[in-house]
Amino acid sequence: MTKRFLLMAGFSHYPNAGTGDWIAVFASHEEAWAQAERIDVKRTITKGKRKGETEVVSTGWKIGETIYDWITIVDLRRWTERESSLEAK
Repeated sequence: MTKRFLLMAGFSHYPNAGTGDWIAVFASHEEAWAQAERIDVKRTITKGKRKGETEVVSTGWKIGETIYDWITIVDLRRWTERESSLEAK
C-alpha cells in the first residue's frame, strides 16, 4: 500500500521552512491521526496560595514523547495533483 498521508507538526503558530515540520508518512488518514493524542499542557504553581496545584496553560498534541502546538495531515496525492495542474496552465 502506498503511503500518501503526511503528518506535520510544529511548536509555533507558523510552520518552519522546508521539511522541518514533517513527522512521517502513513497509508491512511486515520493511521496518521492515530499517532497524535490531544492533551492539556499543565504547569505546577510554585508561589502563593495555590502553590503545589496544577493548572492547564494550553492544549497540545503529543506524538511519541514530544508535545506540539499544532498538527495537520496532508494528502500528498491531492497535493501533487494540484501542483501538476498548476504547472500545466
